[in-house]
Amino acid sequence: MLRVPEVWGSSRAVVNRVLFGIAHAVSSSPFWVEIRGRQPEPEGPGPVDLGWIPPDHLFFLGDVLGSSPRDAPANTEFPVISFLRDPSAKTIQDAMARPPAAGSLGRIDSPQDPPRIIAVANVDRVNQLWPESPQAMRAVIGAFSKAGFVPFFSTTDPTKRRSAADFVFHPTAPTLVDWRSGMLVCERAPEGASWKAGDNLPLSRIPSIARALSGRFERAGP
Repeated sequence: MLRVPEVWGSSRAVVNRVLFGIAHAVSSSPFWVEIRGRQPEPEGPGPVDLGWIPPDHLFFLGDVLGSSPRDAPANTEFPVISFLRDPSAKTIQDAMARPPAAGSLGRIDSPQDPPRIIAVANVDRVNQLWPESPQAMRAVIGAFSKAGFVPFFSTTDPTKRRSAADFVFHPTAPTLVDWRSGMLVCERAPEGASWKAGDNLPLSRIPSIARALSGRFERAGP
């Protein structure tokens, strides 16, 4: 069973590249939901800007006021969008039960199908919409799981909800320029996992994360 990680840190460019590195290490073709802000990020490009996610695996959500997705591909009706605007277990259960739309992930009907990774970047931008308690957030994660999806999260705001995740990782690099001197600190891990709470490893020694932070992934399409 795949576990749910959350990556948090002060640098959005760092945490989103680390999120991509972790997701790519688990799945060669993860799906990506980009929660957009109102202003462009000054620090550096993320996985979306660098073109690492194929268009049919990429979904946008506008700012927390519910504006229209920016530069959205044809598949913006992915059910998780409604979940992000109304984050409850019932919302996502209802959304995932709908028949698949053209160009969307649809749902998994067979429990034998492998779970699909959805990296949800910048969840701090919907903080006021999401459940506040770890218990409520765990119910939402459970709804993803029942639908055959495993969510991976990134945030710059470590709220108490993070204890709903199985793993919590903190890359210590304060900026993208400093990533080679940064560590990946594990702050939370389930019993029996290879990572333990308190473990830390240089970011440069984790291949998929180092590739993402150094920008060595190839563009995923035209």
